Amino acid sequence: MAYTGLGEYKQAAELSAFFIAVTDSIHQREKTNAALELDALYDVDEKEAHIVEQASQLRIRTVSLIFICILVLLALFFLWKVWLQNRNIKDKNRALMKYINEELSAQKKKQQSSGDTEPLLPHHELDTESSDAGQEYEINKLVFQKLDSLIRKDELYLSADLSREDLVRMAHMNNTRFAKMIKENTGTNLNGYINELRLNHAIQLLKEHPEYTLRAIAEASGINSMPTFHNLFKSKTGMTPSEFKKVQMEME
Repeated sequence: MAYTGLGEYKQAAELSAFFIAVTDSIHQREKTNAALELDALYDVDEKEAHIVEQASQLRIRTVSLIFICILVLLALFFLWKVWLQNRNIKDKNRALMKYINEELSAQKKKQQSSGDTEPLLPHHELDTESSDAGQEYEINKLVFQKLDSLIRKDELYLSADLSREDLVRMAHMNNTRFAKMIKENTGTNLNGYINELRLNHAIQLLKEHPEYTLRAIAEASGINSMPTFHNLFKSKTGMTPSEFKKVQMEME
C-alpha cells in the first residue's frame, strides 16, 4: 500500500509477488508436514497392528506348545502304565508258573510214593457194598487211593471216552456212594477230579513239548473242546494256555 501510494508500482508488484510466494511456501510446508504426520501415524498404527498380530501368534504358539506337551505327557503316562501292567502280569505269571511247577513236583512225588507202597487191593477186598456205616469212610478212602493209583498209572484220564460208569464198576460201588467217595477225597466232583488230572498232563506237555500246538495238547490230554480247554486251564493256572506257553519259553 505504501509503494502504491508513492506511485512505485513495480516495487509494489514485486513485494506482492514475494508475499504470495512466501504464503504458498508456508501452505506447501503445512501440507508436507501434515502428510508426514499422517505417514508417521500410519507407520505407528501399522507397527502396533503388527505387534498385536505377533502377540496373537505367540499366544497361539504357546497354547499349542502347552497342548502338545500335555499330549506327550499323557502318552508317556499311558505307555508307562501299559509297561507297568505288562511287567506285573509277567511277574504274576512267573510266580504262578513256579507255584504250578512246585505243585506238579509234589503231586508226582506223592504219586510215586503211593504207587510204591500201596498196591492195588484184590477184587474181593473192594466189596464196598457190604461194609457197615462205621467203616464206610475208611473204606471209601482206601478205595479212592487204589482207584486213583490205577487211573494215574494207566493214564485212564487221557481217554475222552472215560465214563462214570466205567469207574463205578471198577470201584464196585453204586453211583451215590461213588459220588460221595470222590467228594470226600478230592473236594470236588468226578469231572473236577478228572479234569485236574488232564490239566496236569497238559501242563507237563506244554513244558516238555513247546513245539506242540495247543489243540494237539488238549486232545492228547483227553479234552476235545478248545473253549473248554482254555476255560479249565485259566481257571486252574490263572493264565491261558498261550500265556503259559509264552512264560515257559521266557523262563527257559
